[in-house]
Amino acid sequence: MEIAKKNSAFFVVEGFVVLVLAHICGGYVASTLIEKGSNIPPLSLYIIFTSALSPVVAIIYLVFRTHIILPILISSNIFKATIAGVIFMWLVAFIQIIFIGRDMYLSPKLLEVSHPFDYINIFLCVCWAPLVEEALFRGYFLNMLMRKWGLWIAILASSTLFVVAHLLFAPGTSNTINMALLFTRSIIVSFAFIQGGFIAAVLVHSFNNLYFLIFN
Repeated sequence: MEIAKKNSAFFVVEGFVVLVLAHICGGYVASTLIEKGSNIPPLSLYIIFTSALSPVVAIIYLVFRTHIILPILISSNIFKATIAGVIFMWLVAFIQIIFIGRDMYLSPKLLEVSHPFDYINIFLCVCWAPLVEEALFRGYFLNMLMRKWGLWIAILASSTLFVVAHLLFAPGTSNTINMALLFTRSIIVSFAFIQGGFIAAVLVHSFNNLYFLIFN
């Protein structure tokens, strides 16, 4: 069932609220498990129950709420879009290294946990996070906003939501330069999604996360 254009903005707001609530509930569950003395490192618990699971909860809710199957698009331009996206991501990363150094707000800490949770964190960062974040922010928010306001406004609005979500879930990104670069990365991934589809967006996003894991 197709959603009327006039309702698109409402569903974006609703979806973002669900994402935030799912993240808060996940943080509560993680805190409870930590207080009870879990064998899993606290950082891993928080990542699993917040950043990893909250987007999934939001996606499942929105799929049933709007009766839309998320567009897992494979375009003939997937290779070109991925390569172009990766190149632009590298340029942004280079600018970040010049102005604020290599240290990222979370990357080094992901590997500072006991084995095998270091590998779990790598999987969540490089594979899982790009998959669920692209499904939510590009596959849902960007598509929904384009129905009402067109390409550019949709890209800017969905990228703003992307930055706000990272500010809420990862306060270390509150640095002005970090926010600007995160916004730029979101725009790059948005164009990768538009030109090459969902898979291209996920690959570009994964490369970006892997890059900072390697160089930190």
